[in-house]
Amino acid sequence: MTWIMGYIKHFDGSRLKDGSLHVGWVDAKSGEPVDDKDVRLQYEQQILEHAGVRLIEPELFKGCDPKKKVFHQEVELLHDLEPFESSQADAEKFKYEHGDKCDVWAGGEGEWFIKFKKGARVCIPKGFQFNHLISGQTPTGWDAGCYGIPADIIAQVKHCAFDYL
Repeated sequence: MTWIMGYIKHFDGSRLKDGSLHVGWVDAKSGEPVDDKDVRLQYEQQILEHAGVRLIEPELFKGCDPKKKVFHQEVELLHDLEPFESSQADAEKFKYEHGDKCDVWAGGEGEWFIKFKKGARVCIPKGFQFNHLISGQTPTGWDAGCYGIPADIIAQVKHCAFDYL
């Protein structure tokens, strides 16, 4: 697991930073030699924290944090809303999406205004808490490339794993 998660790497017998010859494991960050008997003691806690079923680690899912997940509810307006100021690009998008259920007009100094009418359907944040904070995840630092799997296949699999959150 230590190698799979990228904490150590195998050193092929070249010279270390201090000039000495070494064959075996070295720490991936520091490049210092790691004796086989010391691997468990040195890396066990990190492995346990970042492998198996555990709290979701947002950095493994492109920053997707289940504690910050937002759900939306679509509602139909029962009456016209007050106009609000917007950019021209947003005003055009709203008009395109809502058609005759939305009035859009330009103000005097480059500002734009939008007014939603009765019957427009808008999405609002829903008062709902996402309760799936634990997941079986690949170990942090795991790289399928160390097994010789091509980068394009790795990218496809990672993309699929991120989509479920």
